[in-house]
Amino acid sequence: MNNETQINQGGQINEQVSGTSVLPSGSALMSETWGLYRSKLATLIGVAIVPALVMFLFVNFLNMAPEQGGQGGAMLAGWFSFFILAVLVQIIVYAWGQIAIIEAVSETGEITVAESFGRAKRKIGSYIWLIILSSFFVMGGSLLFIIPGMIFGIWFVFGVYIIVCENEKGFRALLKSREYMRSRTFKVLWRLFVVGFAALIGSVVLNVAFMPFGKEMGASIARLLFAVVVSPFVAAYMYLLFIRLREARGAFVFEPETKTKVAYIGTALLGFILMPAVLLGILFFKFDEIKATITPMNAYEEMSEDEGVIELKP
Repeated sequence: MNNETQINQGGQINEQVSGTSVLPSGSALMSETWGLYRSKLATLIGVAIVPALVMFLFVNFLNMAPEQGGQGGAMLAGWFSFFILAVLVQIIVYAWGQIAIIEAVSETGEITVAESFGRAKRKIGSYIWLIILSSFFVMGGSLLFIIPGMIFGIWFVFGVYIIVCENEKGFRALLKSREYMRSRTFKVLWRLFVVGFAALIGSVVLNVAFMPFGKEMGASIARLLFAVVVSPFVAAYMYLLFIRLREARGAFVFEPETKTKVAYIGTALLGFILMPAVLLGILFFKFDEIKATITPMNAYEEMSEDEGVIELKP
């Protein structure tokens, strides 16, 4: 028997015993998500607005930087240093905000904005490390003919929810996310498509609504509202999908084998090694052809320059 999560009219999460391991449909998840989202709306907006405002300021800073950079080497160095600092602050605040949102939606009772950020503070490092690991595997897999990277990206999507809800960290969180999705990858993928399509519609509506404010300003306002209003809804949907997926999987002892870890690391490393090796091999074996192609082009350019010179004789 598995526990089944349901959202009542007050937005509270109920744990009920169920004899089925079938995942709810995308529309059912959307309906449950709306109940959870509506019950915690004030907290979610309060949490989401902090990283959203930081991102808004950061994007506008980037728009200003090129204009200031032309004033000399010292000014350029100052802007570059400030840029690095701003990027680091943005990463930390974004990570903090993402975890705080998940803390808010995963709390069965009432929770304030301050409590959400307070709980999330201890997990910022774990989240950043998870993103670094996940990026390593996805990028390495993508370099290995794209498909492995896409598969890794889907399998690891619940890693951050495992950090928050189960206190797992790093590689274990990623591998446990994959274990929850075992034999259910395509079912989960369809439900991810549902919320992704809904988020896309929300983004289009916001961009069209604020288009009269101008291209850049309208897009900035749309991004801000998307991060404050739509992103928490997506996080709530993902949380409920994770909970239902965990219930469908049932209890199990999770101890990933060393050979499993080696296989993932080896696949990613192979991508980082193989693709540059292939490119260098092509360059090596096709060097003469490339040189033969470039030489006539250079000769044509030199001839064109010579023809453009007009000598004036007395």
